[in-house]
Amino acid sequence: MEKLKLFKKLFPIVTIVFLLAQTGLKAQDSNVRPCSEDPNFQQFDFWLGTWDVKGHEGQEYGHNTIEAILDGCVLLENWTGAKSSKGKSFNFYDRHSGKWIQRWVDNSGGNLDLKGDIVNGAAVFLGKSKNRKGEDIHNRLTIKKASEKKVFQIWEQSKDSISWQKVFDAVYHKTSK
Repeated sequence: MEKLKLFKKLFPIVTIVFLLAQTGLKAQDSNVRPCSEDPNFQQFDFWLGTWDVKGHEGQEYGHNTIEAILDGCVLLENWTGAKSSKGKSFNFYDRHSGKWIQRWVDNSGGNLDLKGDIVNGAAVFLGKSKNRKGEDIHNRLTIKKASEKKVFQIWEQSKDSISWQKVFDAVYHKTSK
């Protein structure tokens, strides 16, 4: 009888503690992987996969593997050119600015910091860099989904942000997820 009285007294307290713990765990779970809960972080997922990268005439430019890392918060690009170029970029959605950021570094010592948006299946990034003479160069990088297995990438440069010249114009052909 004593045990039953004790159980009746403790049951509401134990129930409240259990419910509070469950609520806290659910809140923690959504904070563990916040990028998988926010659709802004999936806008650029069309670029995920392994790709053969070619020119419009079929010439081989290289291979690129884009993978989601850090619980889907970052897309890591792993570029290997047909000649000897190699590079990597971090691509992520900055929820504070509402912009996508790309930070590129390659084995020639080159680097780019770009910001952009994803609109109608195309990521358009803009940023400044310096040419070999130390002059400011404006960069515009467009990565556009053409189909589930094809993406176009165009990198353009300009001295005045008015007239643009293509530096890289490629077709990505998906080889795997």
